[in-house]
Amino acid sequence: MAKKIRYVKFLDRLLGLNIDGFLISLIYFIILGIISYFFDGTNLINFLIYYFPLHFFYITAFLYFKKATPTMMFYHQHLVSEKTMDRATIFQLIIRYLVAYLSFFTCGLGYLWGLIDKKKRTWHEIASGTIMIYPWPNAPEDLTFARKIVSKAHRIPVSSLKSRDIPVNPIQKL
Repeated sequence: MAKKIRYVKFLDRLLGLNIDGFLISLIYFIILGIISYFFDGTNLINFLIYYFPLHFFYITAFLYFKKATPTMMFYHQHLVSEKTMDRATIFQLIIRYLVAYLSFFTCGLGYLWGLIDKKKRTWHEIASGTIMIYPWPNAPEDLTFARKIVSKAHRIPVSSLKSRDIPVNPIQKL
């Protein structure tokens, strides 16, 4: 039986892109402020010299080690290799990062492509062979998800739960 794949929708991606953009900008401006304090101010060249490597490292490191950026982790989304459905390689992530700028600088056409693609892929995902998915097909109905909620609510280890303890709807009042 083939595993059902839930692709991440356009609006969910847009929200994540904006939140991650805010986080990296916040980190960058803190670093830039520290550099400006100790040195003679900054200009556009210094901005570009420090920003792009920091942004590249932030995105690539999170996607390689965690399969998600902090925002994607919060919304339970993963970036995986389309062929293996496992962690994307460093090469795929570098291609994805570079083509993402092309997608953005073409007035966002590469991102809007996700609206018409049946797998909801953008240009940089097509070029790199990656896809953004939810890690389980029926997120709220998944038993392990429900076990985690019940164990947190009752402050007991997940391993001690039996299947009869799992509510049908994990969001229901316990």
